[in-house]
Amino acid sequence: MNENIYLGNLIETINNVNGVINVIDLRIYNKINVPYSLNEISMPVNQTTRQITPTDYTIFSSAEEMSQIRFPAKDIVVRIKN
Repeated sequence: MNENIYLGNLIETINNVNGVINVIDLRIYNKINVPYSLNEISMPVNQTTRQITPTDYTIFSSAEEMSQIRFPAKDIVVRIKN
């Protein structure tokens, strides 16, 4: 709980995955409602797409918030560009 997500660190982790050459776009969404949490993040969010707007390439978390990838198999989407 109360851990910020630094997108630079996340991109570095993704770039270290075997076969990944470069991350050119990273989008983070605040999914809510069943089967996800009913709570919204305190960061600005596009109300239509639920995409989070980072500040200084960081997603800040309040003391009551905990970020997680609930269903990695369907919540992580990768697009490969040849």
